[in-house]
Amino acid sequence: MTVKIGFFSNAFKHYSLEYAVDCLSSLGYVGLELWCKGQHVTPYDGPERTAYVKGLAASKGLEIYGLSAHLDFITDNSEMREENIRRFKKVIDLASAYGVRKVQTASGYLHGREPEEWMWDNFRDSMERVGEHARERGITINIEPEPEKLLRTPEQLLRFIDEIGIPVFKGVADLSHAIALDMTPVEYMERMEGHLNHVHVDDGRYGQHPHRHLIPGEGDVDYHEVFEYLESIKYHDHVSVELNQHTEHPCEAAKKTMDFLRKEGFAE
Repeated sequence: MTVKIGFFSNAFKHYSLEYAVDCLSSLGYVGLELWCKGQHVTPYDGPERTAYVKGLAASKGLEIYGLSAHLDFITDNSEMREENIRRFKKVIDLASAYGVRKVQTASGYLHGREPEEWMWDNFRDSMERVGEHARERGITINIEPEPEKLLRTPEQLLRFIDEIGIPVFKGVADLSHAIALDMTPVEYMERMEGHLNHVHVDDGRYGQHPHRHLIPGEGDVDYHEVFEYLESIKYHDHVSVELNQHTEHPCEAAKKTMDFLRKEGFAE
């Protein structure tokens, strides 16, 4: 089977968006997940910049299918948290401007601390506020469990979705995160119990801590199992290659990934 292969632009954070788009288009990628942290687009972009980015992507045959901004929603610095809530609301507005129906985020790094209830209180309060903003605009918020962050497992994601009660929240499955939690990627996705709405494609090695986003084919992920599972649940959206730890030579990493996916029969 072949799938729609997109790329998460955070790997190109040291390069221009124009370079990223040229590279990805030339390699055969068909979509783009935009990182909204400032290098390529910002939550505060106006109509002129948005129109330019849309036109740039379209001119190279790349569909913009998602926006992403991982911000700290658990901090005890109330001013920082308020600013991050404002910023993420702007990301949601920007998604509407791009005609995108989903945005991605996560909870916030623990920085070696133990989870505490006040962190969950801060996260729930933040998500209630951005969740209502998203519901009014018809945007889905996909939350990414991450091993080093407060919300780290599929089970925590499901519990959060159930408790918050705002029907805009879904989940992101990052394949390397499954490996870091000593699960298979398929087991990880199954544990989301129908809430899977976005997939980050990378690789990882069991026992490697902290985890790394390896180039597909360099780790322990069984991609045949992954894509067979996605076909079985009728996931036909883009999958998003995320190589945020390959920022020095991102085009080379993107090429190695596409070469591997083609060799395995997952891309044309």
